[in-house]
Amino acid sequence: LLTGVTGTQMKHIDAVRNAILYAIGMMDARCGRASATEYAARLDHDPYHKLSALGLRKIVLLQQGDFVAADQLRRQAEVLALQMRSPSMFQSLLIVELEVYAGARDLPGMQQVIEAMKGPAALYPGWIPHLREAQARFQLVRGDLAAAKQGFEACLRLTAFDTDGHSDS
Repeated sequence: LLTGVTGTQMKHIDAVRNAILYAIGMMDARCGRASATEYAARLDHDPYHKLSALGLRKIVLLQQGDFVAADQLRRQAEVLALQMRSPSMFQSLLIVELEVYAGARDLPGMQQVIEAMKGPAALYPGWIPHLREAQARFQLVRGDLAAAKQGFEACLRLTAFDTDGHSDS
């Protein structure tokens, strides 16, 4: 299958392989499976995935309810991001973190994610619905059902399609 692949093309195969490892690891992490840390270990050597590997480990810890250790990994990732010369292939786990904090009914954790989402939402319009949904989930978890309903309805408006199938946002 790989016969005739040049050396230059081969280095791209490693990048694709590691992206697939990350995707599988993320599925495991989202389900709270500790096996995600095995995928993280396989990504540690790739400079484009060092942050992603830390992110997988952090999600597993969050899923297991170890918020202190997850916060330590978050801080470690911040330091690593400042030290890295190459960008991480996958930039954000905020949506997954929000899911975990919401499932744990951890309002401070949710608020931290909401604050972190404000930066991307200010730069990229595609993040605005994610931010609004996060804010609505926050209201739902805190028990303000009217505010949550209003927030989710705003999300629906932001992501609605017209009769031609085009997004209104």
